[in-house]
Amino acid sequence: MAHRIPETVVEEVLRRADIVAVVGEYVRLRKSGASYKGLCPFHQEKTPSFTVSPDKGLFYCFGCQAGGNVVHFVMRREGLSFPEAVRHLAARYGVPLADTAAPPDRFEPFYRLHRAAVAFFQKCLQEAIGQPARAYCRQRQLSPESIARFELGYAPASWDALSRELQRQGFARELLVASGLAAMRSDGRGCYDRFRHRLIFPIHDRYGRPVAFGGRALETGGEAPAVPKYLNSPETPIFHKGRLLYGFHLAKAAIRQRGLAILVEGYTDVIACHSHGIANVVGTLGTALTEEQVRLLKGLASEVVLVFDSDAAGGAATERGLALLLDAGLRVRVAVLPAGEDPDSCLRRYGAEAFVRRVEAAESFVAYLVGRGRAQPAFDTPAGRADWIARIVPLLRKVPSPVERWGYLVELADKSGVPVAVLQREVGLDAAPAGPPLAPPPRVPAAGRPAEEYTLVRLLCHKPRLLQEVRERVCPEDFRDPLLRALYALLLRLAPQGEEAVFATLLRHAETPAQEQLLAQMAVEPLEAEAAEIARALADCMAKFQQRRLQAKRQQLKAQIQEAERRGVPVADSLLRAYHELSRELHSGFS
Repeated sequence: MAHRIPETVVEEVLRRADIVAVVGEYVRLRKSGASYKGLCPFHQEKTPSFTVSPDKGLFYCFGCQAGGNVVHFVMRREGLSFPEAVRHLAARYGVPLADTAAPPDRFEPFYRLHRAAVAFFQKCLQEAIGQPARAYCRQRQLSPESIARFELGYAPASWDALSRELQRQGFARELLVASGLAAMRSDGRGCYDRFRHRLIFPIHDRYGRPVAFGGRALETGGEAPAVPKYLNSPETPIFHKGRLLYGFHLAKAAIRQRGLAILVEGYTDVIACHSHGIANVVGTLGTALTEEQVRLLKGLASEVVLVFDSDAAGGAATERGLALLLDAGLRVRVAVLPAGEDPDSCLRRYGAEAFVRRVEAAESFVAYLVGRGRAQPAFDTPAGRADWIARIVPLLRKVPSPVERWGYLVELADKSGVPVAVLQREVGLDAAPAGPPLAPPPRVPAAGRPAEEYTLVRLLCHKPRLLQEVRERVCPEDFRDPLLRALYALLLRLAPQGEEAVFATLLRHAETPAQEQLLAQMAVEPLEAEAAEIARALADCMAKFQQRRLQAKRQQLKAQIQEAERRGVPVADSLLRAYHELSRELHSGFS
């Protein structure tokens, strides 16, 4: 495809970029032979069909057919254009971009603005005007190390201190308003700061870039009661609160290492956990758990422990999140805190060891939901109990493992008092439960395409040395499938002689997403290792191409004979001989 970044830059990015490391930021990968496998980040699945080939620098999902190189992965996952994805990877791997014709990242002004705002808020926290915020930090036992790690700051009580400073640094007023850091005055003359007299919590994306802010109001005697305790940035081109988790950029390594994510609600809950050495903790951003947030966790963890407030609102938030987490194939447990406590207060009162013990002893989602039901007076009535069972049963059906599903069923029977046999019928487990297969069935490689054409192109992509034998006997016009014809023509034009596996080269020059997808699919499908098997497969493909050529030629001769007969003229002996010779050749060679 034609791109505005020089080919040399793209090649260097692809050479340096570690596709396993990049994909591993989103997907928990496990080695499987020469490749890595995991749950696809582009669609919901419970058994892994997503494959990464480090040797070829490609990924492919047999479930949704997404595929390509590391640039395509970043484009798809982050919603970037090709030049933006290349620039992102170039910055990560130190590839110089000076003198390129690529357009600037359209989001970069927002990132620069937020970095400048973080610096301003941090500076204000350390100055005399930040004393109320520092006092609040001491009250919440936020250490200087935690304040620095999470880049906390203070927004002065002034109406426009931030706006004036950022405009002095050269940022346009329109950008301030578009970022949500400022709002236009009602008379249209100037703007005022969104955050005033608040402790500031920067919100970072997965790469650690500040993209938004949360502000906690600081109590003052004359403050109007209508001022909300917490105020967040509005959604902007770089901030969508349903797609981020607070502290994820600091927690992702620990989550990946342990395979366990602890999910809490508040900013201070996350900071308190990290300051006590519990690093695999992230927080929601004041909203119900979303599918995008679950995908962040699914990529790195196999299990999630929910630690929400013990009040009614916290319980409702927990219940809403269970279905999404189970849909993603994650194991889910719930840690119940003492009444009136949240993770922050629990850590300050009881310490890290007690908190960790509660997380380790977290109960199953079934036990948690039955416990919530028992707290309702209606649970002791047949109708009330039936209503709660009806809320739990759909969640049981989401559990992928039949063994786990059966265990939860027994647990539900024990805790609810409903016989196992009755619950079996409710869940649909009248017989021994049959779970999903251990691995998804492989997609038929040549579905809808001539098998010999698909196989030949795939062999040549893996073993381009074979082109020397093939190119004189097969031309692009011999292909019936237009997509495979285009890929074969691309092979003839680009494949270097004497090299193995030219997928990366072909992918850079693919002209359509369909070509990119098919190349990625071919790349991750295993190839016969033995030379004799490869030779047999190639010979079979060539024979079928030859058979098709002979059949096409015979059909032409037959049409000429029929046309002569229709016109009532003698059929030339040479025409008849050629037709019969082709018929004998086809019969003897391909019968």
